[in-house]
Amino acid sequence: MHRENCVVTLARDSQTDVHGHDHVSRTAMAQRLAEILGYAFAGEFTPAQRYPDHVYFVPQDTLLHAHAQTLGIRGERDLFGGVVPDRFVGTKAITHATPDRSAPTPPRWSHHLADALRDMVLPGYSAFSSADAQRAGRLLLPHGRVRIKPARALGGSGQQVAADHAELDGAIAALDEGETREHGVTIEINIEQPRTLSVGEVRVAGIDLAYHGTQRVVTNHAGEEVYGGSDLHIVRGRMADLLALDAPPALRRAVEQVLAYDAAIEAAFPDFFASRRNYDVLQGEDGAGEFVSGVLEQSWRLGGASPAEIAALRAFHRDPSLRLVAASSYETYAEQPRVPDDALVHYDAVDPRAGRLCKYSRVHAVVADA
Repeated sequence: MHRENCVVTLARDSQTDVHGHDHVSRTAMAQRLAEILGYAFAGEFTPAQRYPDHVYFVPQDTLLHAHAQTLGIRGERDLFGGVVPDRFVGTKAITHATPDRSAPTPPRWSHHLADALRDMVLPGYSAFSSADAQRAGRLLLPHGRVRIKPARALGGSGQQVAADHAELDGAIAALDEGETREHGVTIEINIEQPRTLSVGEVRVAGIDLAYHGTQRVVTNHAGEEVYGGSDLHIVRGRMADLLALDAPPALRRAVEQVLAYDAAIEAAFPDFFASRRNYDVLQGEDGAGEFVSGVLEQSWRLGGASPAEIAALRAFHRDPSLRLVAASSYETYAEQPRVPDDALVHYDAVDPRAGRLCKYSRVHAVVADA
């Protein structure tokens, strides 16, 4: 082991709740990444501290290129996550074009990228003003209900669905104008009875893994349906290797869209890099009953599927003969959760905001080379 090298976590800011489930589970995953790398775990990064050698970061967010440079992050071997040139690149906003090219956009916005992504995403628009958001919604309403999503919001938080002009106007009026102006909002056709697929890859310690999977929902203590974990099928290799699997047409379509989306991002932003790439693909029927499929959003940071990713990394690291594993992450709000003996527990306590919560992962099937 190279104990002069270390893994550190990197919070968004000093206000991060060190007792909350996000910080505690991120710390647990960083400790397991340290084991895989053969590094020491040095806790939360402290700018004033001098670190002896290579520092591997596990950030809370996708990092800006300028910030990453000050930390000594030069490439994907330096972090679990990704680095983008501008804040909007790491949000939902890059997925769609604006209603027209005269609409306000952030500096260095790429209209060419939006055009290149058109066939990989759901019909929709990005907007950086309430007026453009209304214009986008009116362009889409003839095709059925529309979904309004603040570009920086995580998961399904803050989203609204509108079926007519009055509901659209009400949804847009409820948006934070400053947030819309700075980070944007996306307006897409609403998918009925949607199915969300996850496609991604992770590269750590010389191990490449790629996966496809699905998400689960559970009920939290407020009675709301929230993210409950992911079930992943993971292979040794890159995302393109998923096309070699015997996959149904819908899954193959999702992987092809992700590969094209990922390639378009790299072409538009040459200084983008990421060791963890996760893409959500939404499939279902549009307002006319036609099957649609499109990349919903990207995640180049520690995410909901990461506990399963790290459990798989651990398995691949321990057994070089493995070529395929099934791994899952779980988030349960049960007061007395039943956790399997072979699970890796990342959080098991009462969160100050979410209440009683248990987060864990496990590998439950493996296929080795003959």
